[in-house]
Amino acid sequence: MENVYAYAAVICICSVIACITEMVCSDQRYAKMIRFIAGCFLLCAILQPLRSMGNLFGGIELTEHTYQADNTDMQELQQEFMENKLTELVQDKLRERQVQVENVAVSITVNQKQEMEGLICQVTLSEESAEDAASARQVIRECLGEDTRVILSHDHSVSSLS
Repeated sequence: MENVYAYAAVICICSVIACITEMVCSDQRYAKMIRFIAGCFLLCAILQPLRSMGNLFGGIELTEHTYQADNTDMQELQQEFMENKLTELVQDKLRERQVQVENVAVSITVNQKQEMEGLICQVTLSEESAEDAASARQVIRECLGEDTRVILSHDHSVSSLS
């Protein structure tokens, strides 16, 4: 409580000093400058306790906490997004060539360093398009590249081509 009294006393003393200085220097040419300097002096006296506010918290350091997304979560989201987009691309290209499919799934394989190693495309052909396996492989290779591992299946049989 005595800190509050000391603070009030300092403000009163600064106010009195500012008033006396203004009365002593009553020259009109410098009146605005003297008021400005006296106002700055009084403002500094008022804001002085805010400068030492950190001491009021007993040395508790106030820090700003920020959330940082886990890098692996972001990589998994990116990988899932890319797999979905590639699946849509393959489905669209197969539709353009009138190859009817029941299911298309594209998987991206990554190594320990989170670098892409390759693509795997699994396609289940409909019964009507069972003879279009070669055409489907060609479309997939055109879309995803020659290194793509293609797995075709129809009527519960699987045909794999690396």
